[in-house]
Amino acid sequence: MNVLTDPAAWEAAISKTGKRCAVAIGKFDGVHTGHRKLLGEVLARRKEGLLSCVLSFDPLPEEFFGFGPDGYLTTPDEKIRILDEMGIDILALLPFDRNTAATNPEDFIRDYLHDRLHAAFVAAGDDLSFGDRGRGNFELLERLSGEYGYEALEIRKALYHGQPVSSTMIRSFVEAGEMEKACECLGAPYCVRGTIVHGRALGRTMEIPTINIPWPEKKILPRRGVYFADICIPEEGRIFHGMANIGTKPTVEEHAPAAAEAYLFGTGENLYGKDCSISLLKFRRPERHFGSLEELSNAMHEDLRAGEEYFKCSVK
Repeated sequence: MNVLTDPAAWEAAISKTGKRCAVAIGKFDGVHTGHRKLLGEVLARRKEGLLSCVLSFDPLPEEFFGFGPDGYLTTPDEKIRILDEMGIDILALLPFDRNTAATNPEDFIRDYLHDRLHAAFVAAGDDLSFGDRGRGNFELLERLSGEYGYEALEIRKALYHGQPVSSTMIRSFVEAGEMEKACECLGAPYCVRGTIVHGRALGRTMEIPTINIPWPEKKILPRRGVYFADICIPEEGRIFHGMANIGTKPTVEEHAPAAAEAYLFGTGENLYGKDCSISLLKFRRPERHFGSLEELSNAMHEDLRAGEEYFKCSVK
């Protein structure tokens, strides 16, 4: 996937391909089932010879204006990886500042969609807003489609038990540890990606070696505790079942930063420095402060036995 961060270079990059674009507009936090409906329409237009393109913002508008949530479902790097894995050709990131925010909505369509991205098809949600004071909407997008030579398609929200799927809804599930619900709305388990770093190696002294990933800044922290999890090492194409602790490990260190620590069933090999993703499947128990390391060790072994039952596998 080609990630374009300089709008001045968009037109040249598109022109080199000799193609026009099918564009999806949005923030795509979490890339949930509603987003996937929209992206599916864009990807389908590749059969017509169009480039699949996502037009988004960096930073997100609510973050720039300071009224955004405390964290997001996906970090920028995670979002890029998800879109790339879905097969999106181009991610056009529009730098968001006061000038961008004040853009006349009609100028936004002309300058970015028509002149720079050569849009032949534009898909957007029914809650689309862009340009000065958010006055741009799907009605305007559709009304100007003939003038600028693109097809506009409005995508209705995906529903979960009759309610529109939204990033806000999913954040509430994640913060409550309701990972099965989050997974249904995301279309995939809630996961954290990062590089495996050295921890305190305390698990090895308990014969429970673990991997550690620092929790990314601005990513929603789920309910602190122990989860049944799948751990993927992408560069090797391997997926392990495991148990993950999300939190600060208060028994070990009182003021430690949040991290994801996971035990992998079936391997105890050295994985330091490798990229990995930890997908949280189901909440097992809350994080707690134990009175001693022995109590902690007993609880961790109980977690592993529960994991054996959950995954129907043997600890090796």
